[in-house]
Amino acid sequence: MERNAAVDEKHEMAYAPFDEATFEDGLVFLPTPYGEWQNHPFQYLRNGPGLDGEVVYALDRDPVENFAVLDAYPNRTLYRYGYQGVWTADPETRVTPKLEALDRRSGPRIDAETTVGVPDRVARAQVRVDPRRGAPGGPDHASYTVSDLGDSLAVDWAVTPEGVRLPGAAAAGDADAAEPVPFDPEGDVVAVTVTLVDPAGATFTYRQEVTVRVTEGGEAGADGERVEAVWPPERSTCRLVTECGNEGTYLPDEPDAHPDWVVFETAATGTGDR
Repeated sequence: MERNAAVDEKHEMAYAPFDEATFEDGLVFLPTPYGEWQNHPFQYLRNGPGLDGEVVYALDRDPVENFAVLDAYPNRTLYRYGYQGVWTADPETRVTPKLEALDRRSGPRIDAETTVGVPDRVARAQVRVDPRRGAPGGPDHASYTVSDLGDSLAVDWAVTPEGVRLPGAAAAGDADAAEPVPFDPEGDVVAVTVTLVDPAGATFTYRQEVTVRVTEGGEAGADGERVEAVWPPERSTCRLVTECGNEGTYLPDEPDAHPDWVVFETAATGTGDR
C-alpha cells in the first residue's frame, strides 16, 4: 500500500475534474497517451455495456472517426479531457488536467478571431494555417508576417467549404491572398499558429488545432454546402518549437501555468450556427 500511495495520488490529481463535474447525457473525448486503448491509463473512466450512461467516454482519434462518434451521439453535451505535461508511469511525474466544454459550430462559413498576448522585445510574428491532411488543387498552407506589434495581436481567419481563409496572407506558391487553403472535406484538423520571434531568434508559438469537415454536399464548392467545426480548438503554447503536444497544453483557468503576458482567446461564429 505504501509503495502504491504515490501512484494513487497521481491518479487522483488527474481525475479531479471528473470528481468535480456532474454529467447529464455527457460525451467526453479522452487523450491516448498509450495508444488506442481506452482502459489504460484511464481505467477509472469506464463505459457501461450499453454505451448509453449519463456519460460516455470516447477516444480522441482521427477527425473522421471523431465525427462518426459525434454523429452517433448528436444530442449529448460535449467535453474534451486533456492535461498539461507528459503522462508516464513515474508516480512523481504529475500532469495538470482540464475538462473543457465543447460545441459544434456549423454554417455556410465559420468566421473566427484569435487574440494572443505579445511581450516586450518581440521583433515580429508569423501567422500561418496548415491543414493536417489537406486536399489537392490548392496551396498546402498560407502565412503572413506582422512587424508592427503592440501588447496583443488579433488574427482573423475563416473556414469555408472551399478551405481555410487567412485574410492578408499570400498563399504558398501563389500571390493571390484570397485563395483558400483546402482541407479534406471528410474530416481534417487545421492548425492556426501565431509564432512570436524575438531579436535573438527565440520563438514562442500559440497553436490551436480545430477539427473541421464539409457537410450537406458533394464536392467542395457545391451549392448548399456547409462546414462544421468542433469548438473551441485544442490550444497549446510552445517555446522554441511550433508544436509541442500535451507539454504545452493551454490552461485558461490556471494563471500560474503561463507567463503573465500570455493571452490566448479564440471565438467563432457561423452563419446559421447550430
